Amino acid sequence: MTKKIKAISVDKFREFEESLSRDGKVVKYKVIYPDSDKNSPHATLSNGFGYYMVFKSIGWRTEEFLLERISDLAKNDELYRNHGRFEVKIKIIDVKY
Repeated sequence: MTKKIKAISVDKFREFEESLSRDGKVVKYKVIYPDSDKNSPHATLSNGFGYYMVFKSIGWRTEEFLLERISDLAKNDELYRNHGRFEVKIKIIDVKY
């Protein structure tokens, strides 16, 4: 049995847009995730090296997460995933076939 981990609250965010495709389906999406913050009480966010080590993989991990669900994705869907105890929000902007 897996324990549910409570996500850490964050005040500053960073975002990027990307797209991926598989079997003729193209998905454009936006990712919103915690930004580094020197004033944060969380060491991962306040330490540059710690932030880098946790969030350097955000791009490919998000892509893997979406590829597992690509057949179910639709425009305006919002998905959430856990990344190092931080919540990552994924908004599907567009889906084309």
